[in-house]
Amino acid sequence: MRRATADTAAISGRDAESRFVPNPAMVREIEHRTRLLLQRMQVRELLTMRQLIERYCEFTGATVLLQERLLPVDCFFAMTLKLSAPPDTYVIAYQKATPAWHQDHGIGHEFGHIIAGHYETGSVHRHSAMSPEREWEAEYTANLLARWAYQVGRVLDRQRALRPLQRTEDLSLPLQERMGWL
Repeated sequence: MRRATADTAAISGRDAESRFVPNPAMVREIEHRTRLLLQRMQVRELLTMRQLIERYCEFTGATVLLQERLLPVDCFFAMTLKLSAPPDTYVIAYQKATPAWHQDHGIGHEFGHIIAGHYETGSVHRHSAMSPEREWEAEYTANLLARWAYQVGRVLDRQRALRPLQRTEDLSLPLQERMGWL
């Protein structure tokens, strides 16, 4: 009996407690879609989440407005509103009273919903109405984007380290690039 429940859960994408469990094909599809989007947008440099969203808007013609708000403590750290006019316009409101890295992750999560197409035209979605699959997909996309930014940053750090030292008159120059040795 227990094995039958586990087999059914594996097929349906849910475990015995009805919690969403992604299957490997879904993980690969999200990774492929995210990688393909970054390639098509010709992202080859390190971008902040906000810069990445700007690039997405330039690439797709969509409008994504970011608004910092003091949201209630028991509220989400970020939320998205899809406007009906003009088309493809989104407002991401994010928590002001949280560290910048947490704001970026919340924005990345909401951006994950947008690039996954979770806000289809003519339908209204609230976070409370999002399925666990869609929430997981948005969260995984945000993690992929953060991991991508980290890896690109490491590559750029290695390239900077391999650059020959140059004499300069401005002694503050090394401090302008990520605080030099720090």
